[in-house]
Amino acid sequence: VSIHSENSLKSASTIKVPILHAYMIQRSKGRFFENSNHKKLIEKMIRFSSNSSTNTIIDLLGGLTKIQKILIKTNLYKQIRLIEYIPDDGRTYLNTISVSDLNLLFSKLWFQKVIGAKFSEEKNMLVSAEMLNLLKLPGHPWLKDRIKEGTCYSNNKTVKLWDKTGFVKGSNGNAGIVEINTPFGRKAYSIVIFIERKDYY
Repeated sequence: VSIHSENSLKSASTIKVPILHAYMIQRSKGRFFENSNHKKLIEKMIRFSSNSSTNTIIDLLGGLTKIQKILIKTNLYKQIRLIEYIPDDGRTYLNTISVSDLNLLFSKLWFQKVIGAKFSEEKNMLVSAEMLNLLKLPGHPWLKDRIKEGTCYSNNKTVKLWDKTGFVKGSNGNAGIVEINTPFGRKAYSIVIFIERKDYY
C-alpha cells in the first residue's frame, strides 16, 4: 500500500538512517578506520537522535555533498536531498526524502543487501545486522515511536520493531520494520509514515 510515496518531504531525523547507510558503505570500503568514538557517535545518532553526533558523522564522511553522492550511487534514493546540518534545536527544514526512498532502504536492510552487490553476501549480512541492532535499541523514554506506541501492538511482546522517528514543524514521521505473528507465520513489513502540513512552517 502506498500513498504519495514519491513526494519529497521534510525528512527531519529520519535522514539519520541514510546517513548511517552512507557511514556503513564508506567503512566497508575502508575509507576510514572506525574507532570506539565513532561507534559511540553512531549509537547516539540513531538511539538518542543526537544532532551533534550526526553533524560530527557528516564531517567524518566528508560533508553533506559527499554523502549525497554516496547515497545517489546506491540507486535507492530518488528524492533525498542533504542541504543542511542539524542544529541543536533540531529545526532542520531543507533536508528531504520520500517514503519510497526509506521503504527501499529498509527493504534492502531486511533482506541483507544494504551495502550492495559490490560487497560479499557475508559483508552485507553483517552490516545489515549491525544496522538493525542500532535501530532496535531503546531511546529516550519520552520519545515515542508512531508505529507501535498506542496501537494494538503496544503490549504485545512478540512484536519486534526496528525504526527511526522524525519530527519538525510541519512534518511528523516514522520509518521502520515491524515483525509480527500472523496466521501464516512470522511476517515482517516495512512501514514508512509521514504526516505533513503544507501550510505549517
